[in-house]
Amino acid sequence: MSRFPLSTVTAILLGGAMLAGCYETTSFTGITTTTRPVGGVSESGYDLTPIPADKADEMAKGLSELAYHVTRKDGTERSGSSELNANKQVGVYACAVCDLPVYSSETKFESGTGWPSFWEKLDPAHVRDVEDRSGAMVRTEVECARCASHLGHVFTDGPEPTGMRHCLNGVALKFYPKGQEPKPTPTTPATQPAQ
Repeated sequence: MSRFPLSTVTAILLGGAMLAGCYETTSFTGITTTTRPVGGVSESGYDLTPIPADKADEMAKGLSELAYHVTRKDGTERSGSSELNANKQVGVYACAVCDLPVYSSETKFESGTGWPSFWEKLDPAHVRDVEDRSGAMVRTEVECARCASHLGHVFTDGPEPTGMRHCLNGVALKFYPKGQEPKPTPTTPATQPAQ
């Protein structure tokens, strides 16, 4: 019999794997997801230090009631209600709560769903895939990797080259025209309330 509880051994093993930069791949709903170590700095230079839920809730209080409900309570905006769906400007879409850039206009496409849709994440480390078993189905939810705000869902009916459709709530995003996007601040995570 082990002298350590199983949870301690598991934590040691997982902690070692995270320190070594190992990645674990799981698959559900036909979508392969990659779990990355939490925190650190992304390849694009952004601080991914997790923002505690209570702090993220406080930051989201500056958003509209609907945006708060979508981002912090896993809600969904009505199809066709976001002006970002028709946005054709070149730039970056950031998390509405913590300003982490999550998607680029370069991967945006017209899906016909009424929600802003993208075939790829801006930086894979900025968006986390989470199994969503709410309702009577299993889906893949996408959330901000820094503040865990709900962004939308991803489906396997998108265009090439990925075949993915990241179907997002416009109220969960802020658009920044090219050259005006939030700059990386790898030593200081976002801590200011959303505006």
